[in-house]
Formats: sequence, C-alpha cells, structure tokens
Amino acid sequence: MNKFQKVKYICYLIVGVLCVVNMFPWFNIFTILLAIGGVLLSAYAIICLRKQKNILGDLPKPFRYICRFVVIAFIISFVAIESLVIVNGFKKDDIKPDYIIVLGAAIKEDKPSTALRYRLDEAYEQYMKHPSATIICSGGKAENDEYSEAEVMRNYLVDLGVPKDKLILEDNSYTTYQNLKKSYALVDDKDAKFLIVTNNFHSFRAKLIADKLGMNAYSSPSQKIFGGFTSSYIREYFSVIKTVVFD
Repeated sequence: MNKFQKVKYICYLIVGVLCVVNMFPWFNIFTILLAIGGVLLSAYAIICLRKQKNILGDLPKPFRYICRFVVIAFIISFVAIESLVIVNGFKKDDIKPDYIIVLGAAIKEDKPSTALRYRLDEAYEQYMKHPSATIICSGGKAENDEYSEAEVMRNYLVDLGVPKDKLILEDNSYTTYQNLKKSYALVDDKDAKFLIVTNNFHSFRAKLIADKLGMNAYSSPSQKIFGGFTSSYIREYFSVIKTVVFD
C-alpha cells in the first residue's frame, strides 16, 4: 500500500467517525442511518489499513466494477446536487409577491425553533418590503405538541407587528410537499406570485416542488446559520432525490 492509498483510507476513517459523531447532537432517523454508514465505512478503512491492501481487491471482478460504479455515481450525483443546493441557497428573487409562504419547521412548546425563527424573520423582512402581500404560515401539529407550527408562526409574526388579517394558516401539512400543495390550494388565483421563505439549504428543494406543482413561485431563503447546518445540507442530497423520484 502506497502513501496515497494510506491517506485515502485515513480520510475514509475520518469521514466515517464524523458521520457517527454527527448523530449525537442531532438525533433523528437520518443521522442514525448516516451513522450506520459511518460505522461500515470506518470498519472498511480500518481493515484495509491493517491488511495494507484494498480488501475489495479480493472480490470477483464484476462485483468490484459494480462497487466502483456505485461509488463514482454517488460522488458525481452528490457534488452536482449539493452544488445546486448551495447556489440556490444564496439566490434571492427580487419580485413583488402576492403571497409569502413560510414553510414550517420544528417548534419548542409554543416557540419556534432557531431554524423556524430565521425563516420567520426573513418572511417579516419581505413583508415589510411588500406590505400588500399576504403571508401563509404552513405547518401542521405534531402528535405531542399543543400547538401547530402554523399557530406558533402566526403568533411570532403578530408579535413582530404583522396584522392578523394579513396572515393565513395552513395547519394540516407535515412535509415540504404538503406545505406547498396545501398552501397553493388555499389561493383562488393560481396565477398569483408566491415568494417561498425557508432556510438556505432547503430553498432548492422547495422551489423544485413548487415548479412541479405548477406554482408561479420564487425564493427568498434566510442566510442565517444555526446548529445542525452542515447535517441539514447533507440530508438535502437524499431529500432532493426523494423529491425527484416520488413527489
């Protein structure tokens, strides 16, 4: 095993460990699956380093080719999708919207989480620029929550000074696809201009869904960074694939 190969497997090991460590501050189904992948990758790297060779080299040629194809396809698709996510996360459309849709996120009792608060702050800024627009707060109620995300969002915006008659609640959605589909259904004018407000890592997928629904939609993502920011970007890779295939 040459120096380049050693460095490669050490990098694999570091990435695997980071995937496992990432699970502890942000414990959810995605980070658990990522951690399992991290354990497998770390184990593979350790075995290769101990045996001083690529253990896949002992496998039949067809299987080796399949493994290489899968790895190369993953790397190319990951770079391509993450590039789109990052670029669109910095893109703000300068338009006069009829409706501002704020996509729901986690709440803590009767308060928005940091990610949701950043979305709401961005929505408020856009409303101040376009006071004729109506804000749609979109997000349902989790099983153990007393309030829906939409209710918490409305209360936060009212406290900032947004009139109640400028707010519409959509409180029966639990995914980004449902957020947008059900918010769109509340509007009679299907040619209306919608400004979608979310976090920057989420903006590309939200716009992708809106386009699939036929909405005249634009984006205004929040640029603020919060804990879990990195894992959110990684999670978007899998979420975008799900959106393309299933939504």
